[in-house]
Amino acid sequence: MSPHIRMLKARSVSASLHESQQYRSDQGAVWDAIDEMSEEAGVSSSTGAMKDVFESRLKELDEYLKAFKCMPNQKGMLVLLNGEVVGFDFVSREQAYKVLHAKLVKSYAMEAILQKKENAAKSKNGKAKAFIKEASSCSEKKYESVGNGWDYRYEGKKVVGSALLYRKKVIHMAFFRVTEGEKVGPMAGYSRRRGFRTD
Repeated sequence: MSPHIRMLKARSVSASLHESQQYRSDQGAVWDAIDEMSEEAGVSSSTGAMKDVFESRLKELDEYLKAFKCMPNQKGMLVLLNGEVVGFDFVSREQAYKVLHAKLVKSYAMEAILQKKENAAKSKNGKAKAFIKEASSCSEKKYESVGNGWDYRYEGKKVVGSALLYRKKVIHMAFFRVTEGEKVGPMAGYSRRRGFRTD
């Protein structure tokens, strides 16, 4: 999934946990987002599968994979598009991250491909640090996981995230940028969302 769709899913699951203590996502909203993503990519799919969108851009995605190779000891990534942080992923084990690296790169790369390129803002390091600070100051809620461990849900003014902890160790953590436009209603269209992407 693109980071934006992952963010939408994370938000809806958090809302479901808060309201009913159940792990449910708004699948209708997810399918709507996939349809909009397909339209932006100019892809017509009889099944509405996101796989078709990714397959339509294999050459471009391969270029991103060549540019962003998995580094030794890497366990995560923080991604900026057009100078703005859009997401952060972390897993506890280097070997587990190696399995996920290509999928994560393709996920963020697809969002980059569908966005119009703009002049990247300066002070990228400052933006990354600010995002981490925002993530660390989010409100936190704890739920018993459907499997082992505990599911933590985080929400701030412009950040949402989740983390799975087992025996007090973070197994996986993901945070995403949320703009004011994305907080209004269930979901804005892809073109409209891109307009909100830069604060």
